[in-house]
Amino acid sequence: MRRKLLYIGAFALLLLRPSYVQHLFPIGAEIIYSFGLACIGTALVLRGKVYVTRPKIIFYFFILLYCAYTVVQSYVTGNVISAAVNDSLYIIGIIVLTLAVKAEEWDVLLRVIVFSVLIVVPSYLITTIFIVFVGIDGVLIRELFITIETGGYDALLCFPYSLYIGGVQPVLGVTLPRAAGLMREPGIFQIPVIISYFAVDFLDMNYKKILKLTFASMVLLTISTAGFMSFLASLIYYNFFVKRDLKGSTVEIIGRNVAVLFVLAPLVYWGLFQDTYIGLLNKLESGSGTARVLSAISALNVFTNHPLFGIGYVNDQVNAIHFLGAMAQIGLAGILLLGFSIFGAIWRLVRERHPITVILVPLLLTVLFSQPIYRSPFFFFIVGLLVVFTSSKDRDRLKTIGGGLL
Repeated sequence: MRRKLLYIGAFALLLLRPSYVQHLFPIGAEIIYSFGLACIGTALVLRGKVYVTRPKIIFYFFILLYCAYTVVQSYVTGNVISAAVNDSLYIIGIIVLTLAVKAEEWDVLLRVIVFSVLIVVPSYLITTIFIVFVGIDGVLIRELFITIETGGYDALLCFPYSLYIGGVQPVLGVTLPRAAGLMREPGIFQIPVIISYFAVDFLDMNYKKILKLTFASMVLLTISTAGFMSFLASLIYYNFFVKRDLKGSTVEIIGRNVAVLFVLAPLVYWGLFQDTYIGLLNKLESGSGTARVLSAISALNVFTNHPLFGIGYVNDQVNAIHFLGAMAQIGLAGILLLGFSIFGAIWRLVRERHPITVILVPLLLTVLFSQPIYRSPFFFFIVGLLVVFTSSKDRDRLKTIGGGLL
């Protein structure tokens, strides 16, 4: 029990690395974070237990190669090398900690994600109910400004402890702020929420249907186009593309999947064509959609001029909020190393379309279209979880889980 608590403390600390908590006190948080990570890492090493497997070795090799590449590339291209060094240290921290995790304890890592979401869920649900009846001014505790790198975010702290980053949006006639949870942006918070939705099937938890409905509601409360589309894509992948032996009769399995189709069809239509805020087509015509399309075109032009090695890690000449921006920054060589870091050790799971690979869907879609989270330890935390799982005896058991929206 003590060992698992140590894991939870270590990985929860890593999950907070990209969060708004760190940016409340930028300098102090960096020191506290680094010191805490060092203490936990030392405690794990002193216990004298490490669990090295072939997938872990592959994972570590490509991660270290990728980190070395970003540092050297920053130096050669004349960019600020400190960003590459800092990110590399945080990424290496996550993979070193996985050394202490046995294959049979993979579920502990998944629970870290689930409970990090569950901590904030009650507050957001209560706040939303109050906002519907009394308005946002009736629950507002104070306004905040959260500093992050060279800028920052306007934020609202609402009753009972809901923190909202960014502005408010009209939804069905109600002005709602966007749930950001432990992350700095709702478009990132949707990832652990969606992962938690599917994690309910993989973990031994009570009240699974209630939890799934709760997590599905939280996806909506992020009011994130990326979250909405990632959730739909994950549901489709999980119900129609993963390879497994489902429990129940053929009629029950068909019925579950048909039910999912009936739920998804109107949601997809509404999301693409009707909604005025998260509607994808509306975003492409104006607002942030137009800005992203223009930045993507600019990044593509830069990439064609510097295809092999890019223009430098986190070079602000291009916007890396989407994958094309990342390609322009780190080049084809960096993208290939990143790809090997992600898929090299878990290719067997991906090839056999194992159900647990669904947790990669929102992660990868967010990197492709929405946020540059490939720089954060949270990104490699998810991949590391799957690396640990590759040697687990639960691999076959999880192929017999149920399907469908609930």
